[in-house]
Amino acid sequence: MQFKINVLCHVMNDHQKFERCLVLSGGGSRFAYYLGIHAAAEACQKAPDLLLASCGGAIAGAIIQGLPDSYTRKQWVLSRKMYDYLHHLQVAPHVRLFPQLLKALSRYMACYTKLKGVTRIPDLYSDYLVDFPPTIPLPPPSQDGPAIAIVGGRLLYERCEIGSLRNGRPLFTEVLFGNERIRGLLDNVSSPVSSKDRRQSAIATEVEVMTGVPVADAVRISLADIFYTPCQPYGAHHYCGGVIDLYPLELARALAHDVTMELKPPFSRYMASPALRAVFGFDGNERLRHVHDQLLDVRIDTSDMEHAIPPSLIKRAQLLVNRVMVSPPSYDEYVSIVERQWQYGFSRGMEGYEQKQANLIRPRVCNRHNWSKK
Repeated sequence: MQFKINVLCHVMNDHQKFERCLVLSGGGSRFAYYLGIHAAAEACQKAPDLLLASCGGAIAGAIIQGLPDSYTRKQWVLSRKMYDYLHHLQVAPHVRLFPQLLKALSRYMACYTKLKGVTRIPDLYSDYLVDFPPTIPLPPPSQDGPAIAIVGGRLLYERCEIGSLRNGRPLFTEVLFGNERIRGLLDNVSSPVSSKDRRQSAIATEVEVMTGVPVADAVRISLADIFYTPCQPYGAHHYCGGVIDLYPLELARALAHDVTMELKPPFSRYMASPALRAVFGFDGNERLRHVHDQLLDVRIDTSDMEHAIPPSLIKRAQLLVNRVMVSPPSYDEYVSIVERQWQYGFSRGMEGYEQKQANLIRPRVCNRHNWSKK
């Protein structure tokens, strides 16, 4: 009898799944290319009814969800208020170049020791680079738009515990900010980046779904990249960004029948990968290879994104004053950059959606760090 109940529950959950999920994983200040990918999905009659977003992709997801058409969405990103928001992103006053380089070197060297896991609790409260303006210019959520789930991570330790020994305890819980339907579909689903699948991981097993969180707050949390921006307070807890699970393919599969996701470039071996290991305890490129090895309904190759399109912001090192600075473009340059990002996303999206055998696609930027297939 219990077996029949379990089978019935599985069938009911399967029927409750969304039809199509578009995963918006990262992108940083190049997030406008996701609007182009979504426009390609609409042009191919494959518009998603669920957006699963993390980091910069969360900004794009909120804009897609809140506005009715591709033109309006692009105009929102091209607006002065979005430009002004990006223009006011500045390196925090306490940040100095050489101490940051020494910290990065220490994390890099730790990758070559026997203690590759997280041994001490990291400082995500005060060890960061950029101050965010308090308000992100986003449209209000739409009742008619696709559903949206946004990835973040909840800290399981307090500021007073920073630097103390971890002693094998989980330090983070992977969190999705979504609706009740998403919560039901992910009931008892394990985090794909937890210690259950990655022995050294500092992430708890269960995924937590938080409902009722305003989209703007969820986006701000998802943008809180480790060592880049400070962790974000919300309610009684602090949260870090969507980089905790930047490629949540397994969660997308639990939520939708068809999944569209990108082929991504590898994490930097010198900066990003050591940072992920120092905080979360797992190898980001190993995780990326695992995701790329899995079957997908639609693959969109954006592995050359960092070379093909410019970012909306540029970080510059100023050696003489021991500082890191953010250099925003002029507004006219910004408009040109966003147009290039959008067109790149649209062309790569059309390429992916028109591909008949998605799993035969090989990344344009392909090496042993992001690709394990022969």
